[in-house]
Amino acid sequence: GGQWSAGIYYLKNLFFALQAVSEKNRPEIVLLVHEKSDSAEYETLIPFVDEVLPRPAAKSKHFLPGVFQDLCKKAGIVSKKDNPVSTLLKQHGVDLFFTIDSPHNFGLPFLSWIPDFQHIHYPVFFSKGEIESRNGWFSNSAKYAKRVVLSSNDALNDYKSFAPWASEKGRVVSFVAQLSEDVFREDPEPICEKYTLPKKFILLPNQFWQHKNHLIVIQALQLALKKEPHLTVVCTGNTNENRKLSYFSEVLCAISEAGVRDCMILLGLVPREDLFRLMRQSIAVLQPSLFEGWNTTVEEVKSLGKRIIVSDISVHREQNPAAAIYFKPDDARELARKLLQTYETGIPGPDETLEQQARDGLKRRTVNYGEQFLRVASECVGDVTV
Repeated sequence: GGQWSAGIYYLKNLFFALQAVSEKNRPEIVLLVHEKSDSAEYETLIPFVDEVLPRPAAKSKHFLPGVFQDLCKKAGIVSKKDNPVSTLLKQHGVDLFFTIDSPHNFGLPFLSWIPDFQHIHYPVFFSKGEIESRNGWFSNSAKYAKRVVLSSNDALNDYKSFAPWASEKGRVVSFVAQLSEDVFREDPEPICEKYTLPKKFILLPNQFWQHKNHLIVIQALQLALKKEPHLTVVCTGNTNENRKLSYFSEVLCAISEAGVRDCMILLGLVPREDLFRLMRQSIAVLQPSLFEGWNTTVEEVKSLGKRIIVSDISVHREQNPAAAIYFKPDDARELARKLLQTYETGIPGPDETLEQQARDGLKRRTVNYGEQFLRVASECVGDVTV
């Protein structure tokens, strides 16, 4: 949904990769949506799927009344129930359910995706209830899923520590960001006029969530401006942080207190095509995050062919973007130096060499991603014991 745009992009990237594999191996894709979902939330996915199904309501005539179920449980009687979702999927010939959820008593094999274990590394960003909920959710995924997909080896290591009793279920399938060929055909410079931006800027395209680390950028920019007053950072992304509603206000206050209001420009959410124009026009993309499972921005930079200033965390090293400039995510002075170096040497607009290298490698990486996913999916369908 709208609060987590990366989830939609994840599915779009996956569906594209599944369509890129050889025709004989290409699966049929059924998209399951909530009954009351607004189609605008998933309309960009529709061209990539064979069928869209509304998810049945939680209550169903297939379930025994709750009181009778409780009595059976106390008496030690296990009642067999049909899950309305798996019943529906079976009726439509579905072999495997891929989900971020962890359904109990499910009548089909399912493959579960765990995005990351941020709540273990940064519990300060979560409430006690959220931590308990994520622990329960991930434990159930490990318990009930046939396989558990992690997007990086870094996340797989966390999974093995979290659920050592189900470590053999973990599989790494790293997504690849997709771009339309149209992205490369246009001159991106007019985007500056549309948003009233200087032609030379660094782009920070992150949602305003706490772990995205905007505050260190503000501190670094305050230091850098003493040497280069024209240095500009342009920010895009959702400004809602559900885990801490006051966070965006804190960012605004920090910008004012640091005196960087004229050099840290906040655009909020922008259309997808504008985001890529901004990336291409920028002298570099900035990704300062404290923690990621497999970062979408880094993947987009790899597919686009762009210079990136990126926090030196293990998953970013694993993603290994070309022309990367690393900095310690808690060191404002180091980041200030990297911003200045990039600004002094950077040239606005596309880097033709990096772009061509990215375009040459994208198809191969996409097919590899689709084939990796299908190998794990085949394990789930063929394995009824693990």
